[in-house]
Amino acid sequence: MHLVTRILLPLLFVVVLVAPTVATERCQSILMTVSATFPNDPGFEGYYRYNVFGSWEVWPRALSHLDVFLMLQQCPLVCEPGIVAFGDTAGISTGSTPGESPCYPVYYLGEYLCHGDNSLPPELQYTAVKFEPFEDQACQPSTVEMGSWRFYSWLPPGPSMTHVDAVAVKHGQYVCTGDITGQLPICAVATGTASWGRLKNLYR
Repeated sequence: MHLVTRILLPLLFVVVLVAPTVATERCQSILMTVSATFPNDPGFEGYYRYNVFGSWEVWPRALSHLDVFLMLQQCPLVCEPGIVAFGDTAGISTGSTPGESPCYPVYYLGEYLCHGDNSLPPELQYTAVKFEPFEDQACQPSTVEMGSWRFYSWLPPGPSMTHVDAVAVKHGQYVCTGDITGQLPICAVATGTASWGRLKNLYR
């Protein structure tokens, strides 16, 4: 009996320490677009503004957060402070109350993750902008949503195209990915030769 206990206890300890598995699949229903403008918004002079619009339906849990992958891992300036910025409110969407009644709006914070979002599986560790709902809102994300989000960057927009699996919707311990169509930032500098100052001067 003591031998069995000595064998099983370490195994149980290992099981307890293992983090919950995050399941990844393609989103069954998602439509996302992104466009770029150069509006010189107050406080963001010299920045391009990237406007994200979209809708989705996920199951069984409501949205935890939304990531848009920028795929800038090879850019020499990828982690420079200020290369991506957000307003105090980075997005709004539809949602639901605790009583499951439709409501509007859900407000979102923006975060730039130059090394990837560690809440996502290893195969989804790309440079990303992350939109996460404010805490303690009366209106909360739901399984069916429609909204708009924005971020700013010194980096210029690339050509309009469909970026396959460049969006991740995390809902509970589930993650689904989908496409986004439009313009995302590109690293328009030669690897290893540009400086942050040169890039800012180029796009002022």
